[in-house]
Amino acid sequence: MKLLVQCLEDLIDDDWKLERSSNRWLVKELGDKATHNLLEITGGKSIAFSLDKSGNKAFPFMCANTPLGGMHSVCDAIVIALLNGMPFVVMIEMKSTKKGDAGKQLQRSRVFMDWIVELLRINGHCSAKPKACGVISFKPRQQERKGTTTHASMPEPGLVDGLPVFQLKNHPRINLVDLVDALKKAA
Repeated sequence: MKLLVQCLEDLIDDDWKLERSSNRWLVKELGDKATHNLLEITGGKSIAFSLDKSGNKAFPFMCANTPLGGMHSVCDAIVIALLNGMPFVVMIEMKSTKKGDAGKQLQRSRVFMDWIVELLRINGHCSAKPKACGVISFKPRQQERKGTTTHASMPEPGLVDGLPVFQLKNHPRINLVDLVDALKKAA
């Protein structure tokens, strides 16, 4: 059997994978109304992708104009990582100042990933039972530095329908190892 990261590498089409730069995944929000445009993800062996692509529906087999609200609403990025031998699924939603329906978007993505992991399991490809968490990343402040800066620590996650969710207010970069460490402390 393969590791979950390898299974997703083999499963997700390159067109849906996130761009990489210097060992960082780049989560970009390019919509007309987007003000939080870039988030960098580092740490561990990982694969990252997005179902939230401009001009494409997350699930093209569904009617584009379905009256059933929320069916095409997904988070901005999903990262699958292997950290300390443990698989993790991190769903990321970028917001400017208000979280709005970010919790629901994270839950929709969690259900999607639960389905993918279960399909991999019943087809004998992977037996992983990943831990999952969500991240709501708010637009970092845009002010000049006034001296030396320190690395902002991860806050404790809150729970949204049983899913640990971090609300990050000034983190233009996220290290996956920091998320996992914060999850362990909160447990």
